[in-house]
Amino acid sequence: MVKSLCLGIHTLVKEGDNKEFLDLAYANDKRMNVYVDHHNEPIFNRFEAEESESENEDLDEDEDSVIQDSYSVDHEEHDATYPFPANKTAHDRFLNILCEPTESKDQDDEYVPPQYPVYVERQPWDQMKPIIGMQFSNPAELKHMLSNYAVANGWIGKHFMSQIIENPKMSASKMKAKVSTTFNINVSVGQCRNEKKFALQEIEGSLIEHYGRLWSYGEEIIKSNPGSTMRLDVDIMLDSTTLFSKFYGIVRGEVLSAVGRDANNHLYPLAWDVVCVENKQTWKWFIDLLIDDINGGLGADITLLSNGHKVSTRAVRASTVEKFRGVMEKIKSIDTYAYDYLIDRDPTTWSKAFFQEGRDCDAVENGVSKSFNSAIRHARRRPIITMLEEIRLFVMERIFTQRVEGMEWDLLISPTIRKRIEDLKVKQRMWGVTPCGYQHYEVRFTDVADGVDLIAKMCACRIWQLTGIPCLHGVASISYLNHDAETYLSQSYTIEAYLKC
Repeated sequence: MVKSLCLGIHTLVKEGDNKEFLDLAYANDKRMNVYVDHHNEPIFNRFEAEESESENEDLDEDEDSVIQDSYSVDHEEHDATYPFPANKTAHDRFLNILCEPTESKDQDDEYVPPQYPVYVERQPWDQMKPIIGMQFSNPAELKHMLSNYAVANGWIGKHFMSQIIENPKMSASKMKAKVSTTFNINVSVGQCRNEKKFALQEIEGSLIEHYGRLWSYGEEIIKSNPGSTMRLDVDIMLDSTTLFSKFYGIVRGEVLSAVGRDANNHLYPLAWDVVCVENKQTWKWFIDLLIDDINGGLGADITLLSNGHKVSTRAVRASTVEKFRGVMEKIKSIDTYAYDYLIDRDPTTWSKAFFQEGRDCDAVENGVSKSFNSAIRHARRRPIITMLEEIRLFVMERIFTQRVEGMEWDLLISPTIRKRIEDLKVKQRMWGVTPCGYQHYEVRFTDVADGVDLIAKMCACRIWQLTGIPCLHGVASISYLNHDAETYLSQSYTIEAYLKC
């Protein structure tokens, strides 16, 4: 065995060499010294030199130093390269979100110092952007650039977002003053206005997103409020684009609303919608849906009051045809153009003289609609779904509050109507009452006289028949009998009717 280990260094070339190498190793208690030719070093020459230098030296033959059977092994070069596949995760956003783009650099390239930009003060304020290494002539320039960059990228809006949520009416001037006081930064009112708009968009979403969610909004309203009505009309364009047209509900476009009066003579919102433009077609669409919702049939028992033209107050409030004609003759004697203008506007639609009796309504002004529009004016500036929600919440809370208030009244009739009766009781003292039959009276003041029928609850002035509330002449006749005028009221003004709303 020792003899076989002294045969010199052999290279592993053939498959049989490998087998012989393993057999020798197992025969020598599984030990073998192996020399490797590394980096093309002439290991055979080096071994011969080392052997000649150590001929006269006594070597210890411990087990680890004895060459059992030496072979030369070709080793791969140190700078050997393998073809690595292209980056197959380049399109994976998650795997590459933290990866820097790799660029091959030639180590032999000469070092080129980086070129840093110089701040240009005259560039548009909304295009200013800080860059690493940017050079400024003084700290004031740096502050100016950072302030404009922050404003252009919504910093003010984000900072004041919570305050805008609590107070959407915050003015741009107030924001400007707060920015100046808190951060010692001068910004314009226009910049603050844009920042407020940015904050509102962040809070409420874009208008396009709002209109896109109208279908879901309408379905949710119907789901959570059984019996409600929601209608959404759209226009299909030639390129198949769907555009908003009208939305009817309990509304940015024009807001059409129907507001009634409750038994306390206060406003009671009925319905509202949003349309692209206000015209006869959109109003007809709205009123048709409203009539269906309130079971109005052909509308025979419904009184509609719209925004009309301004006309003579005396002509409007004339409660009889005779009084109306007298007023119109006076107008004609003063201005024939005004007379023709009023007649062309169809007096039957705007004068009390032509109103039908028994409707318990003689309103000729549009006060309730103006009050409602005033209450929702801030909501109308919001995106459509936000606007619709704010109006819905306003109406819902108002109806609930009024109902709770009505349940606490220890009255038979509503407070507003009671006050009106009390005022008439004071005024009737100047009128004289003369009986002219069973519960028939003539009520006179100077040269003015009107007949009253308490049984039929009628007066020659027609006010009682139009409103359902005893007029001045009626209250005088009722007081003459020492009766309670509240018992002569229409049932429309009772607490029971109020709580049904």
